[in-house]
Amino acid sequence: MKLYTTYGTYNYLHQIQLNHTDRNLLIFSGDDQSILMEETTKETIFQQPNHYRVLSRSGELSSNDFLATISIPTTDDHKYQLEKKLESYLPILSDFKGYHSFRLLKSMKSNVYKIAFGFDSRLSYEEFKKSSSFRNHFSKEAVRSLAGASSVHASYLEKYFYSIVEEDSVNQIEN
Repeated sequence: MKLYTTYGTYNYLHQIQLNHTDRNLLIFSGDDQSILMEETTKETIFQQPNHYRVLSRSGELSSNDFLATISIPTTDDHKYQLEKKLESYLPILSDFKGYHSFRLLKSMKSNVYKIAFGFDSRLSYEEFKKSSSFRNHFSKEAVRSLAGASSVHASYLEKYFYSIVEEDSVNQIEN
């Protein structure tokens, strides 16, 4: 399984989504940009994608979720150990309130691993971050010895993306 992402303005990415209704394209918005994701076994329709191999997964990604991503760059010397550490634990959906999905991703172009968590809200994610599961496996402290800064990436970067509610959907609900 592969996961592809591309970034841009919401309007631009939404147009791509509308032009490819036959594909499962998920759109989210963050502080300064939006992200369009496609998880597939096929080639992507994105022209300049970020390309990841899905190493482990649970649950289904949904555009209705709050999405938290953690980027962990590493060096050639540490990538095997980091990958094995991250692969050794798969969160169980029923163990955490509001937890919907998890993806462990390996970049196909660089020594960067990404972890994506889907929750029903940011509050549920923040509660999960207080758990020993998060602290022992995914926190900055847990991966510090195996992560490393590069000239391209910070040593550990957490980003948040929110679901988009279309005005038409809101209007239909209100009527």
